[in-house]
Amino acid sequence: MNKIDIAALVVLFIVAFSLWTLPLQNDPRPFGEGDAAWHFSIGDYIASSDEPIWRLPFYIGLWYYSYNSILGPFAPEYPPPNHYNYALMQVAGGERFVPVIMYRAIASFLGIFAVYFLVSKLFGTYAAIIASSSLVFSIREQMIYLWGQQPTLISVVIAPVTFYAFYRYLDSYYKNNSKPVYLYVTAFLLGSQYLLHIQGFALSVLVLSPFTVLMFVKHRKLPFIKESKKHLAAITAIVLIIFLPFITIYLGAPDIGGSTPDYSRVFKWGIDPGIIAASYPSMYTLGKYSFFVLPLLLLGALFALLRRRNKDLLMLAWIAGLYLVLHVDLYLGVSQERSARLLISEAALFYSLMAVGIISLLSFALSFVKLPSNAKTIAKIGVTAIFVLIIFNGNNVDVSKDTLSASYQSLFRITPVQSEFADWLYENIPENAYLHYIPGGNEYKLGSWQYQKLRWILASSQRHVASGFSGKFSSNPYLEDDSFYFIFDYSDLVLLASAPNQMQEMARQSAQALQQYELDHFNISDALYNKNNIRVYSVETENFQ
Repeated sequence: MNKIDIAALVVLFIVAFSLWTLPLQNDPRPFGEGDAAWHFSIGDYIASSDEPIWRLPFYIGLWYYSYNSILGPFAPEYPPPNHYNYALMQVAGGERFVPVIMYRAIASFLGIFAVYFLVSKLFGTYAAIIASSSLVFSIREQMIYLWGQQPTLISVVIAPVTFYAFYRYLDSYYKNNSKPVYLYVTAFLLGSQYLLHIQGFALSVLVLSPFTVLMFVKHRKLPFIKESKKHLAAITAIVLIIFLPFITIYLGAPDIGGSTPDYSRVFKWGIDPGIIAASYPSMYTLGKYSFFVLPLLLLGALFALLRRRNKDLLMLAWIAGLYLVLHVDLYLGVSQERSARLLISEAALFYSLMAVGIISLLSFALSFVKLPSNAKTIAKIGVTAIFVLIIFNGNNVDVSKDTLSASYQSLFRITPVQSEFADWLYENIPENAYLHYIPGGNEYKLGSWQYQKLRWILASSQRHVASGFSGKFSSNPYLEDDSFYFIFDYSDLVLLASAPNQMQEMARQSAQALQQYELDHFNISDALYNKNNIRVYSVETENFQ
């Protein structure tokens, strides 16, 4: 690694860290959707209990009760590594929330450095600087980070390193200088992706498979023959040791099959925005790239196709693999909603191809000019600097900054009042309690802006707080007769009273409906907790409807 690499990586880290931690800089309270609270809860419980777990605690397990068809109730939804990372961050940081959020940010933008590593090794420092500088502002990665789908994101962002390890093995093999160590590194990286999230593992497999085929077609020699057998046997053993203990977690997951495949998508890239509009905003689905990205990435793909060097074949395989990932609904029946998460891997490919296109075009042009090598280097530095300046001054920067700085502000996070209430729940309510939050059915519905707050109250209190009740838990052996509670939380509505007129009226109507429900069913003097416009009542099991 030369001085330019070191300087570039330092600058990239500073910029990425400053940008991606904006939500934390503005407010140290936890943020994210239900997924963020779910993943935090498991790591938080591991840290607080100071022991490994093979079953989720009651307050988390009830959240996905009977989720796994093989392992039964309270089974983990994911293998443990990511959640143990959360626990380790808490222990190292000495605090529950801030160290975990810092880990979330840093682990999420590691993809910047994975891409830098891959592109610099294959196409040089200047291409790597262009690709990774663009990735700092990738709105898709940032949105997944904000939502809190961390296992998926982290599993995907390390994929370029997996690609490079396997490339080094096949490249050395076909150059008659086989280096099996890279095959072992590939196996361990694939295992790491599998343990974080199976979708990242699937991405790598679907890229490495066409790469193997392309290398075989080019060199007309099978990639694994007699001298590789002992290594393949050892790697198979490693893979089985990593995979088998956790395979039932994935196999027992609920059916994720989609609707009838839309085969018209064969000639389309990406995911149908209309199909997933309810789950993903258009900003995420459609992506947002500067005007020059598409022609330059096509140029990069064209150079790779024309040259067909081993490293070029890897880039072509990356295109093919990502296509297969984004069209998995056509051949495996997986829903497009599930595949849509892997759109986060698109930017890494696009920006890498763009950078390859820029540097390849420059090198091609310079090949016709008689210049000293240092002059050509200066030309590459100049072009790289120009594109980095364009990237840093582009619209993506503003969108990225606005998205991160404005996320989960004000009422969109658990408030100090609700944090204090969560602490009270932890100290005063049984561990196996079921707490019904904001009841009232049609009289008062839980808004989408409040759902994540409810889940963070659950995570903070380590008690099961839910917005709905289906009745199926009334005969649950994990519950006792005195473990049902109602929570009336007016605290957000009080704050909304100072909002614009339309919000004031909504808050007034909601408060009236909720208050009427409370008065019809409870006596305020019986409240176990009555502070800061939040009240809690204990109810009998048979009356819990």
